[in-house]
Amino acid sequence: MKELELYRAAIRRLPSGASEAEAQAEREDILAVSVSGGKPAGSSASDQTTLFVRATGKKTGLAVTQRIEGEPAAAALERALENSRYSAADGPEPMNGPSGEQVREAELAHSEPEALKTMAAELEQRLARNDRGLAFSRVSLAETIRSSGVVNSRGLDIAYSRRTVEASVALVREGASGHFAYDGLMSARTPEGISAEYFLAAHRHWAETQLPPVSCPAGSYRAVIGAPVVCNILLTAWQIFSAPFYMSGNTPLAGRLGEKLFSDAVSVQDLPAAPESGYQYPFDCEGSAGKPFELVAGGRAAGLLHTLASARATGARATGNAGRKTLLSGTLHTNVLAMPKNFRLLAGQPTRDELLRGLGNGLYVNASYDEFHSVNIASGAFAIPCRAVAVKNGRMAGIAGGLTMNGNILDLFSSVEAVADDLCALPMAILKSYTVSAPSVLVSRLAISG
Repeated sequence: MKELELYRAAIRRLPSGASEAEAQAEREDILAVSVSGGKPAGSSASDQTTLFVRATGKKTGLAVTQRIEGEPAAAALERALENSRYSAADGPEPMNGPSGEQVREAELAHSEPEALKTMAAELEQRLARNDRGLAFSRVSLAETIRSSGVVNSRGLDIAYSRRTVEASVALVREGASGHFAYDGLMSARTPEGISAEYFLAAHRHWAETQLPPVSCPAGSYRAVIGAPVVCNILLTAWQIFSAPFYMSGNTPLAGRLGEKLFSDAVSVQDLPAAPESGYQYPFDCEGSAGKPFELVAGGRAAGLLHTLASARATGARATGNAGRKTLLSGTLHTNVLAMPKNFRLLAGQPTRDELLRGLGNGLYVNASYDEFHSVNIASGAFAIPCRAVAVKNGRMAGIAGGLTMNGNILDLFSSVEAVADDLCALPMAILKSYTVSAPSVLVSRLAISG
């Protein structure tokens, strides 16, 4: 990355009092287009780079800048060293040395804006042709080129550039009981990877759930939890696998690594890249290479998400899960934390419809809300607003809104009877810093309140 060129020279001449230093650059270059009703509906472009500079004296200090050309590299190193005086840490932060996988990739270029507009228009036309009842449609394509690089005085010098294309679809359909809206999201590694069939199938299924209202008394239900709802839960619940949280006891897994805590049907992985997602992370913000690894293996708690610091403290190996954008925040993210890349609950063999037929009588929870404020990571307790479809004799019979599903993450995933094959991938809202993927699941018990 060109933003690191000056730092390659500067770290060879460390400031007086500094034993080592590092610079990491993160760049997001976004090109977005929208079409609605066959006409252009807006376009935008943004390009932002953030530099994180670390320098170690007795402790390690951090300097952050988005004014890449406004501060000399030597001055940023001096500022980081000065900031080390105010660190609350017990000692220096760990840094990676060179690895056998060091690469310095050239940065990618965007697709032509007109080509993206054409693809968005073609996707909208395809959706409209397959649903004559559409009253409104809008398709947006956002192509993001994420680049990251790390260079330090220990000899680490790596950089990558990856493309993610995200399609957002909004449809309003006329039904027998009025209008209903569908919003869908899909990511891929190229514009050609965006699938109209994915949105058509999801939209058709959503249309099937537009049923007459029914009452849903509070109680415990056998239930199918839809893939998007499971993803919404995991967008927050992945934190129970954070190694720093585990070390501090702020997770229900604390002290229980290696134990059988979940159903046999539950296996969870974290991946640098996943086929169902356009998000790819060859290494993390500390330069640790990303590797596929298991967090849950057949119900057994098998692993944790590590940074260099947590790995050193526990005698484990770094897993390539150091990052800065873990949860929603209005501030610049500076702290290095453990976070996922592509956090995936593995799919099973049955289809979602087979799970619903096998459910017999129960609930199909097909939408949830406010997941970022509804899960207590320290205890695992959750109370998530949702809506559900009442299922009678394996058939959807009516819709119930204004519900809340309650319980504990460990209890929920220990009650999983079966896992479907309908893997859904969702990126972390707004920050788009990782994805979670999950299929629909059948659980033996789910507490519901009105």
